[in-house]
Amino acid sequence: MAQGERHVRHRHQWAWISAGIVIISIGTVWYVTGQRSDSSPQDTNQNSMHQDSLANATTDNTNIGGQDGGTNTNVGPAVQKYTNTEYTFSVEYPTGWDKVTSITGAGANKIFSIQLSDPVSPSINVSISVMAESFESQVRDSISISSEQSITVNGQSGQELTGGSAKDGSTVTIVMMIKDGLLYSVRGTGQEFENIVNSLELN
Repeated sequence: MAQGERHVRHRHQWAWISAGIVIISIGTVWYVTGQRSDSSPQDTNQNSMHQDSLANATTDNTNIGGQDGGTNTNVGPAVQKYTNTEYTFSVEYPTGWDKVTSITGAGANKIFSIQLSDPVSPSINVSISVMAESFESQVRDSISISSEQSITVNGQSGQELTGGSAKDGSTVTIVMMIKDGLLYSVRGTGQEFENIVNSLELN
């Protein structure tokens, strides 16, 4: 074969090799660029999900604890705590509820009361009264008892009475507990009543 023809064949071979290298390089660049484009939305979504998780955690934390030194470790409706150092008891109730305290009588007939009520629905309310142990019969006479059972609340034993109110006949529940000569009477109905009773602590 002539030397000129060999040079021509070599040039053709190098031309094909060069073209192949260029094609492979372009393909590699296209693949890498495509991968980056595909991964960007995923990364954005992951960041968005992470931010949403942080936002939810912040929202949940705002529901932890109440006002006036109250503490609620469960995520849920916020509560605030009322503490009475004279009669040595504390109780938690929904944040935003109205709280009114009053004292009637004097000496052995003195009765301390706290009225807790929903400002939106005042008929939803719970009252706690503290009086001498000798008032137990009067508390019992305030309803026509249909059922009575022994209960324990935060280590303190007591009685739960259910019946019709002597005032208007409506169904009412009374929880009575006696400690150190004092009678603690909690009166009300509904789920909030149960929550408030369960939070009551006699110190």
